Amino acid sequence: MRLGFVLSQTFKGIRSNRVVVASLTLVTFVSLMFLGAASLLQTQVGNLKNEWYDKVEVTAFLCPSNPTTAQCAGGEATQEQIDAIDDFLRSEAMAPYVDEIYIESKADALENFKEQMEGTTWVDALSEDAMQVSFRVKLVDPKSLRSLPTSFPASPVLSMSSTNANSSSRSSLY
Repeated sequence: MRLGFVLSQTFKGIRSNRVVVASLTLVTFVSLMFLGAASLLQTQVGNLKNEWYDKVEVTAFLCPSNPTTAQCAGGEATQEQIDAIDDFLRSEAMAPYVDEIYIESKADALENFKEQMEGTTWVDALSEDAMQVSFRVKLVDPKSLRSLPTSFPASPVLSMSSTNANSSSRSSLY
């Protein structure tokens, strides 16, 4: 076959079916645009996931001085219990999971609460005695959060939650 004949018949068909060609071009353009948008979105989600994984920490809240749950029937966590949990978190068994440990005292908790709730009536309503001691633990690999051992010695833990280090959003572990 001759190339000239094939090209002339192709252009003749395009001229006679302009509406079909326009719709085909438009559909192809829209499809490629959706493909590009999906690719960019997938890349952004991956980047955001990696960024947020760096900010995940686990917080263990200890029993307060005025407990209202059955788990805290023994009262407020004592200094010996706090030290036992600290020793456990710094132990060889937890070394593969734990990167950093920060103990938040009642005074620190009250200060952080006042900072987060600034401008509300709650700021003046609470005292240091109403706050809880807590452990904030930054993990080596936040993806291994579910495999983290959850049994603490002396069990004065009220609840554990995974938290974004820079926000107040929490997700309960149990």
